Amino acid sequence: MITINRINQFPIIAFLALGTILFHACKDREMRPGALLLDEQDLRSTFPSLAVASEGLDSRVAEICNGTDHVLPAFRLLYSDALQYPGFAERLCRSLLRDSRMPEALIHHTFAVLGAPAGGWGPPPAGIPEGAAVLPVMSQVERSMEDLDRELGFHFSGDDINEWRKLPVSIRATILEAFTGMVEAGHVLAQFTAPLQHLIRKAGFSGEDFPWDEILKPWNQKQLAEFEMLDLVGKADLRKLSFASRMIATHLNKFSLIDTGEVGEDFRSCIIETSMGRLGIFGKGRDTIRGSFYLSVDLGGDDLYMGPDDRNKGLKQTCALLADLGGDDTYDCSNGLLAHASMGIGMLMDFSGHDTYMSGRKGMVSACYGTALLYDFEGDDHYISEGRYSQGAAHVGVAILVDLAGDDRYCAGDYSQGYGGTLGLGLLLDAAGCDLYNVPKECVSSDHEASFIQGAARGRWAEATDGHSQGGGIGILIDGGGSDEYHAGSFSQGAGYFMGGGIFFDLQGDDTYRATSHSQGYAAHYALGICIDQSGHDRYNTDTDPLKITQIMGGGRDLSFGCFVDGAGDDHYHFGNRSAGIGDLNGIGLFWDRDGNDSYTWHKNHLNQGSASMGQTLDLAPGMESGMRLFYAPGGDKLGVFRDDHGMRLSTETYHIK
Repeated sequence: MITINRINQFPIIAFLALGTILFHACKDREMRPGALLLDEQDLRSTFPSLAVASEGLDSRVAEICNGTDHVLPAFRLLYSDALQYPGFAERLCRSLLRDSRMPEALIHHTFAVLGAPAGGWGPPPAGIPEGAAVLPVMSQVERSMEDLDRELGFHFSGDDINEWRKLPVSIRATILEAFTGMVEAGHVLAQFTAPLQHLIRKAGFSGEDFPWDEILKPWNQKQLAEFEMLDLVGKADLRKLSFASRMIATHLNKFSLIDTGEVGEDFRSCIIETSMGRLGIFGKGRDTIRGSFYLSVDLGGDDLYMGPDDRNKGLKQTCALLADLGGDDTYDCSNGLLAHASMGIGMLMDFSGHDTYMSGRKGMVSACYGTALLYDFEGDDHYISEGRYSQGAAHVGVAILVDLAGDDRYCAGDYSQGYGGTLGLGLLLDAAGCDLYNVPKECVSSDHEASFIQGAARGRWAEATDGHSQGGGIGILIDGGGSDEYHAGSFSQGAGYFMGGGIFFDLQGDDTYRATSHSQGYAAHYALGICIDQSGHDRYNTDTDPLKITQIMGGGRDLSFGCFVDGAGDDHYHFGNRSAGIGDLNGIGLFWDRDGNDSYTWHKNHLNQGSASMGQTLDLAPGMESGMRLFYAPGGDKLGVFRDDHGMRLSTETYHIK
């Protein structure tokens, strides 16, 4: 069934009649988990009017009219031919899923989207045999402590030298090889941070302080009076950060090759002072690990990590890396930092166990001028973040949370779970398992439904305040399988706002979705948003307050493109006014259910009472011909498309506010 409307010429009766005709003409498509759902040429031929309307979006006009700086090159390309966006989003998500077991590949892919690829991620160049780098280290692993001190800045105190010698030669070789590579990466990282730290100190912050709240001010405050922190954005060479991050992720991942069975039970721990910071190696018992480390390696056991106090990080230590090889661990960083990157790199890899990750106001897996990575290989895990900017949230850099297996639970505040701010890409990738995302009964500490989460992006729109608008980033949530449950407030589940792009991709499973508004493939103010559910019998917003469901499932407002696609399954949809394929204020919205016997419940209410749903458009109000719309006819390109390819039942329910 299809509805396409530029000027509201199709009422519901005509739209149902047209659907009856098209129902017999549509060819059933079986959407297999491995099959591509969206093809650009297929979209152009299926929706020719959509192809025409999308050509009316021009990022140059949006940038000029809003005085916008730092727009992603990829966003410019996609926005100016928006029908590329669905296919691009699906191909990107499938590439990330395909390479989900290679951290260095994910680093490369995400920075490439930001226009800063470096280092590559394939095999070594021809002529360099695999494992060649470790051979010199193996032959010199028994070097004298004087050599280690001179070459790597190692300094042992107390009994640490004897603990170091208890470790098998192969493990010491792996540690030395990884550390040597990280030192090289550290030199590159220092060249990335040096100009940023210069401006930070010029603004009055010493090396002992870290102005986390200050550097986030441009995105936390609507109007600025001081602009030093905006100057930082132009000084960030993301290619240097990309290169350093790629090297560090490669070396950190090598700890997965360690055979902990070779470690004797008599090994306890070893703390080494190095030129880069403290190196901590911990045994297979139940350890409690506190304080700041450049690199921590835990060889097993159910451990408790208390984390560093962020007040002690300052501007000196730009790297914090952790590899845990086994055990059901608890990462309690309520008062500190966890896989957090501010002017640097923070990475955590946990290779096995049912783990609990907790963070406070500063969040986990968050990056601002840096790279943050949390990689969990297996287990039923719980991620709890009290604050916002968490679980894959980035400004000027990359933040990646990957969980490869298990039934996991995620709780976070606003701007989280795959969120991209200015020049940032945030990714949450859960490869398998039946997962819960911000489900209220699991997130008992939450007092509101978080917004800008689960594949969301946002720029800084300052046209009406200080004039220093900044482009948005890319926010991605990918779930590879399992019957999942997603809860969110506004601008979530594949949503973009002001020159940002949101992407939500669920590959398979019978999923449950809930969002209050402006979500599930929604974009506003020169933005892009897409929500894709590949397969499964899904339920959308069935338990949400019907008076609050509005502007969801494929809506584009104010020269934006929002797209919602469900590939297969018998689905149940609930929505309010101005939903399910809406073009609003020269925007473009697409709702497309490609297969299954589906039911639709339209909750009509007094909110936006004059706004229709299911493939409609809304005209400009008098006096709104300003800004970017001066370059377009007020009644020009806008398009709402609703299409169901195989079977639908429509019911409407009218609600009155007393």
